Amino acid sequence: MALGRPDRIYTRRTADRVIEVWAYTEIRDTSVFEPADAGYWYRDRRGVLRRAHDLTFVNVRLRREYEILRVEFDGNKVGAIETARAPH
Repeated sequence: MALGRPDRIYTRRTADRVIEVWAYTEIRDTSVFEPADAGYWYRDRRGVLRRAHDLTFVNVRLRREYEILRVEFDGNKVGAIETARAPH
C-alpha cells in the first residue's frame, strides 16, 4: 500500500495456492542516432522539377517501460519482493 497502486497485477496459480504479484514500472527515455532517407524536390538548371534522395541522420527518442519492482502476495501477506537491477 505504501508504494501505491501497481502498474500491473499478475496471478500465479500453482497446484495448492494462488499468488498475486504486483508489478511497478518506470518509464525511461533514451535516444539513438539512426540513418534516414531524406527526399527533397529541386529545380534543375532548365527549371524542371526533380526529386533527389540523400542520407541523413536523425535523433530518435525512445520511451520504454521497465519493471523495477514486484511484490508477491501469499494470501494477505507479502511473500517475496523482487527488484530489478541493470546488468553489468
